[in-house]
Amino acid sequence: MDFEQIARFLREFRGTRFDIVEHAQRVLADAATENALRTARKVLRETSSALLQDALKASQYFAEAFHAAIPDNWRELTNPQVFAAVDLMGRTGWSLLWTPPAATVVELLEAPSPEVRREILLSAEPRILFDLDRLLVRVDEPSLLPLRDATAESLETYRSGYFSASQALTASILSSTLHEHLREKSHGKVRKRFLEANEKEASIREFRWVAVQLAVSKVLEEYHPVTGRPERSDFNRNASAHRVKEPQYRQVNALSALMLVTSLLLELNERPANVDQPEADGAA
Repeated sequence: MDFEQIARFLREFRGTRFDIVEHAQRVLADAATENALRTARKVLRETSSALLQDALKASQYFAEAFHAAIPDNWRELTNPQVFAAVDLMGRTGWSLLWTPPAATVVELLEAPSPEVRREILLSAEPRILFDLDRLLVRVDEPSLLPLRDATAESLETYRSGYFSASQALTASILSSTLHEHLREKSHGKVRKRFLEANEKEASIREFRWVAVQLAVSKVLEEYHPVTGRPERSDFNRNASAHRVKEPQYRQVNALSALMLVTSLLLELNERPANVDQPEADGAA
């Protein structure tokens, strides 16, 4: 209702028993309320549209960043499967980044027991070895080349059927990588740093690095060489270095160790130099 309508209303009711002034005030109030509501609806529509656009842009940014952060072999996984894969990496010390293929990753996630999971990983061995060759070629940072070449040698040792020799060499490569590129003398301190980093909020683009840290943290779990306890069934750097016995030394652990070290080298290859160095060297 506008003011011309109000004037017409006043003319029509002039001389009636109504209190014209009081009624006009009420009409004006109703008109003001209607105008306010109309304005509010317009602002709400515009604000909602702007918020929707911002939400769509944020969603698109997240999707693009997330797509860039996850490895190629995870592109076919659902979001719950992606996060389940990261959880599995943290529980086993296996790196599932880049290899094996998505179908095998899903099988690993659905495996009813650790032993079945190990059988599934070994069944994908030919494809995994092929992928590792391809992935190692991507490591081209000069400071990483000796470690890349040593990993390639360990890979050939594995192919020759010398699984224990390959596992022992890969365990040493892992130690060298952590000492040289994280500037930590103590594996315990590396594990502590990695676990603390996982507790912090990281950008989407740090997704793979966080996942690798979780896996490395797992393989650095404590092991007492004198007592041989606790027994480590999955690859463990300390158990591999101090005791040559089953169930630590076996084919599946040699394979998973190669997968982990290759992923670690790839992530370090893409990170700025010295970005993860601590302020001071750790104690021995």
